Amino acid sequence: MGKDNKTLFKGAIVLLAIGYAVSPVDLLPDIVPFIGTLDDASIAAIAGYLLKD
Repeated sequence: MGKDNKTLFKGAIVLLAIGYAVSPVDLLPDIVPFIGTLDDASIAAIAGYLLKD
């Protein structure tokens, strides 16, 4: 049962990270050069960190 919860957690992290990356609503708009893309990259990095075993 524990492995199923871990898989569910990883799936949720992936979906949330992808959803944030493609969402038009950002903490920092992508219109702002470099900084707008940096928040998307930081979300991807945090998701990658949470997904590694």
